[in-house]
This record gives sequence, structure tokens and C-alpha cells, in this order.
Amino acid sequence: LPNVLELLEYYLSDKNLETDAFFHSKITENPEGWLDIDHIMNCKKLKTLSTDRKVVADSIEGSKEVEISEDQLKIRRIGNSKLPELKVMKTRKRD
Repeated sequence: LPNVLELLEYYLSDKNLETDAFFHSKITENPEGWLDIDHIMNCKKLKTLSTDRKVVADSIEGSKEVEISEDQLKIRRIGNSKLPELKVMKTRKRD
């Protein structure tokens, strides 16, 4: 099981954001690339590690991948780095 920081870094990684349309769209909506921490707090995997917003915010301290806003209500990729292109996952039609 990953720790809180590893999970946050994964959620905002190129690998995840190539296929995570929800996070990708939420980050794109914010000109500075911030993602509301509530969206992260709603993730099932994170809830298994912590439901405490302060624990989540504190875990970001010193990360080289993600940063937290001064009010600790939003996170983003360090320096608002460019998002990867969203790859639309094709679903097979059933007969």
C-alpha cells in the first residue's frame, strides 16, 4: 500500500493524468493548475490511508512532484507543470 504522499504524487503524475479525465478536467479548469483538495479527499484509496485533511496537507511537505496552496485547500503539480495529453480510452461495444 502506498503512503499518502506516494498516492498524491501518483494522482497528479503524467501516467495517471493521461487517462484520468476527471482530475485532468478539474486541473485544466483552474488557470493556475490547482486541484481542490476535496476532490482528492473523496478518493477511496486515500480514505483508506487518511481522512484527515491536515495529514494529507502535511504529507506534501518536501515533495518534488506536488505542492499545496498557502491556504492548504488545493494541490497541484510543482510549478503548474504542463499536463499530459488526455488519452481517451476506447471502450468496446458489446454485441
